[in-house]
Amino acid sequence: MEDPPPKISARVRRNRTKPEECLECWMRFSYLGERDKHIRSRHPHIASAYSISMERHACQWCHKTYMRKDYLTRHLTRKHGREKTRRGRKRQQQGGGVGELT
Repeated sequence: MEDPPPKISARVRRNRTKPEECLECWMRFSYLGERDKHIRSRHPHIASAYSISMERHACQWCHKTYMRKDYLTRHLTRKHGREKTRRGRKRQQQGGGVGELT
């Protein structure tokens, strides 16, 4: 009797098949977002054919611009010693600390 084939997770199977393809250089990607980042940075002349935004991301301190958000985040960390600012609501501070009097 043969052993059943090993079970493979969907993520592992997707990484092996790499269904997303760049039609300019024929590179293959596991996810559409990876392919879009590749096209945005390597082949900007065909980005509109894929409906990929070419919006640039500007540093709020020195106004340098970057094609990808992750490049801006790296710039902020390396050049300004800051992490990218968080979006969304700030957490409200809770009371009850030492020395609080009412």
